Amino acid sequence: LGTLSLPLYSNQHGFTAPPELSFYSARRGPLAENWIWSTGLSARLQGFGEWNGTRDINTGYGALVVDGGLIWNSSAGRLILGVTMPLIQEVWEETGDTFKLGPSLAVSFSL
Repeated sequence: LGTLSLPLYSNQHGFTAPPELSFYSARRGPLAENWIWSTGLSARLQGFGEWNGTRDINTGYGALVVDGGLIWNSSAGRLILGVTMPLIQEVWEETGDTFKLGPSLAVSFSL
């Protein structure tokens, strides 16, 4: 699977968000009654954003990210626990202050 995000406008401050491209592959299977495991790998690419037509050096990176999770299904709803960890990450502009991905934990519940 993959996604492509292309900005169509600039905000009131003249900022245009960077384009983003990602590819994702995942596996999942049963673990126990009501429990499912999942694991995945994604490649993420972010281009440069712009401020009033000038390239924003604080955007742009490439990353390879691994994730894993547990899903609990019941008649009351679904609980999802997930963790994401970057394996490799490279920013396109060394002199900038580009946000670097870090490990993250997600918890969600749906009815």
